Amino acid sequence: MITEIKQTEAQERYRKAADKYQETIDKIYIAWDRAGFSGDPIHDLYVTAWEMAVYSRSPEMRGSNPPRPRR
Repeated sequence: MITEIKQTEAQERYRKAADKYQETIDKIYIAWDRAGFSGDPIHDLYVTAWEMAVYSRSPEMRGSNPPRPRR
C-alpha cells in the first residue's frame, strides 16, 4: 500500500515535470515561428546568411551610395 502511494506520487511528479517541459518546448517553437525560423538549422543558417548579404548591400544599411545597375 505504501509502495503504491509512493509510486502514484512519483508518477504525478513525472507528469507535472513532463507537462512543464512540453510547455517550455512549445514556447520555444512559438518564438522560433514568430522570429521566422523554420526549425531546420541548415535552412535557417542559409536564409540568415542570404539576408545579411542582401541587407549589407542596401543603401540604408551601408550609409553610402550603392553602385547603379548597368543598362
